[in-house]
Amino acid sequence: MRPDSYFLTVDQIRSIQRKVVLFGAGKVSRDLISAVGDQAIGIVDNNPNMHGLIESGFEITSPERYLEATGIHDVFFVICTTSFTDVGEQLAGHGLVVGDDFCASPDLLRLLPVVRLQELEQRLLFTSGFRPSDNDRSGGGVYLLEIDRLDFEYRKIHSGTCHGMLQKDGLIYCVDQTQGIIAFNEELEVERTFDVAPGQRPHGIDWCEATGEYFVAASRQDCILVLDEQFREVDRIPLSDKFQRNNAPVHHINDLCIVDGSIYATMFSVTGNYHQDVFDGAIVEFDAADRRMIGPVMSGLWMPHNPKYLNGGLCVCDSLPGYLRRNNGRVAGDFPGFTRGLAADDCFYYVGQSRNRNFSNVLGVSSNISLDTAVIVFDDETKLSRSIPLDPRLSEVHAIEVLGPS
Repeated sequence: MRPDSYFLTVDQIRSIQRKVVLFGAGKVSRDLISAVGDQAIGIVDNNPNMHGLIESGFEITSPERYLEATGIHDVFFVICTTSFTDVGEQLAGHGLVVGDDFCASPDLLRLLPVVRLQELEQRLLFTSGFRPSDNDRSGGGVYLLEIDRLDFEYRKIHSGTCHGMLQKDGLIYCVDQTQGIIAFNEELEVERTFDVAPGQRPHGIDWCEATGEYFVAASRQDCILVLDEQFREVDRIPLSDKFQRNNAPVHHINDLCIVDGSIYATMFSVTGNYHQDVFDGAIVEFDAADRRMIGPVMSGLWMPHNPKYLNGGLCVCDSLPGYLRRNNGRVAGDFPGFTRGLAADDCFYYVGQSRNRNFSNVLGVSSNISLDTAVIVFDDETKLSRSIPLDPRLSEVHAIEVLGPS
């Protein structure tokens, strides 16, 4: 049962042609009795210590008084306890139907955002670029995280040094620094592996419908690789001429996304000075067709990762200070760790948190520097979040993709 399916208005409850039993003693039930008046005939509670006490003129009794009666469908239950989904399952276990036989008090609507987080059922893939390990719960690779309400479990499905991911045409493409680009099918089995030339240190990946090409950020070459449909290199987009001059990468391009024929790439330094401790990070736009750099569209970022077009806008992890930025770069979420890994569904953002290996750079900037590894489920509307802790030996999360509930 979806949490939002529990609620009726007071007027809707009044219109029900049955007497009302309040499930759960306390202020919520007292307020509802005042609203429905003579329609209420009793109060029940699962807590035996409440039985026999008087509230609003009613003796509080066990739910079994009504649930085990032959006329169970002659009354309508209104749940008045904050654990309304648990009570809803209890009532459903007796053959009662939400909306037809019971609902939750409208006073509990304020808890709906909390319950949505607690009742979440979702499957995510995430990558880690840490060194590979035989441990099923740590080391670099691709992981499946399954969230089942308050329970969760994750396991490694591929071991490697993995970064960007892309879902396309029923396949999930993952960038592995040493093994190439790996295509997984819907059963999360390896369908095919495509080689990438050594020395690229590939990270983010996306597909451009307008040009029919894949684009991959190559951080060790300070360029964007242009690949055909078989992942053969057909071109490169250099970030500047500094790589040729220095024979070393200086921009640290890492991730990219493509929107309407434009490539949006994140890099630590637009000018190529992060080795000089100048972190003028940004999202920089390139034209996918003619390969030219258009320029920064979001500046002032500190070690940014994961540009994504989500919920109608360009988002990014401003990683070192721990920000999720969206809506023209505003800080939507402020997290205690190194934020890297970003995805969203219709309700939540999913933000990866890695161990902050650069913590000395944020001393005096952040008042809470976390060393934990996690996936954070974040509600941008209410600013509520829920942290899914991962093994601290995992160390880092790089990319996240939403698969949908099982």
